Amino acid sequence: MNIEDYEIYRADSKRKVNKRGRFGGGVALYLREDIAASSKQILDFSNNVVEIVCVYSQKENIVIATVYRQPDDSTHGRSSANTEFKSAIKELSIAINSIEGTPDIIIGGDFNLPHTDWENYLPKHQCPRQEKEMLETIIKMCNEFHLSQVIKEPTHYQGNILDLIFTNNTNLIHHIIVTPSLRSTSHHSMVTIQTQYKAPLQPDDPGDTPRLSPLDYFNFHSQDIDWEVICNKLNDYEWDSTFEGKTPSEILQIIYNEIEKISNDHIPLRKQPISQKTKNKYIREMENIKRRKRRINKQICNARSQKKKDKLFKRLIDEEVKLQKLSKQTNLFHENKAVNAIKDNIKYFFSYAKRKSKVK
Repeated sequence: MNIEDYEIYRADSKRKVNKRGRFGGGVALYLREDIAASSKQILDFSNNVVEIVCVYSQKENIVIATVYRQPDDSTHGRSSANTEFKSAIKELSIAINSIEGTPDIIIGGDFNLPHTDWENYLPKHQCPRQEKEMLETIIKMCNEFHLSQVIKEPTHYQGNILDLIFTNNTNLIHHIIVTPSLRSTSHHSMVTIQTQYKAPLQPDDPGDTPRLSPLDYFNFHSQDIDWEVICNKLNDYEWDSTFEGKTPSEILQIIYNEIEKISNDHIPLRKQPISQKTKNKYIREMENIKRRKRRINKQICNARSQKKKDKLFKRLIDEEVKLQKLSKQTNLFHENKAVNAIKDNIKYFFSYAKRKSKVK
């Protein structure tokens, strides 16, 4: 159940093994540890029919909830009606309403409602009464929190949309991929959404942005600076005779010019940051692998024969293995660079170490 660098939040069914030898369901939600550090679980719910886990990140101001509703199986004593579903949604609504303000909301999971037209939020032909009532419960929740359901293509091998994602901010989501799984693994497809949530702005190329002052180009923290020589030069300069008859603005400019001249002779320049064009080979190769993975995922979605899907899936695994190896090499490269910088550039080392911290 463990994923490295992620924290798990769970809600498990308390149902015991039934006659068919099956346990009840359950849900798990994984959050990256840097996000989990500022998050709290606001709901852990199970009525043995519906399981919900809901987490709120105060720092990011986002609510993420995972829902599982078991399909109705009244014949074997596993009924799943609107009564249980409505009580679960009510608890979720109470949890979200307990938060001050209006956070971003993402609710996803397996709702097992195959007879619903999610384009129009209407029941399909021969939709059971209980499913109609559950659809009304969902519509009520959507109206309360201004939610939209964003999955529009089948997520089950029989052609039904069973896995749903609701959000109150559709601008967060810029891409949705539904990738069929091997039938031996799951009857459900893997649903991936890509968001722009809190995406950092890309910095400008430092080579294109001039520094505010000519003195900003010098590295005044260098260990090679002989400050005694610089102080002597400043003391020996004939300031009084140079300033005579000058205005304050002219005097200030003379001071700047003289300090810049002395700095040129005795202070090394700052090292220029590596531009986007000179990225190291690891980053470029990583981007190429991710690009190939996205292309293969699209091909899997469009493939019709199972043979072709299996072939593409093997290619996808190969690319994932390459990405994992490259990620380890990249981490090792940066770690060695930081270790080598301890002696000459202690600031770089602590900057690297700080990025690895998981709590503040």
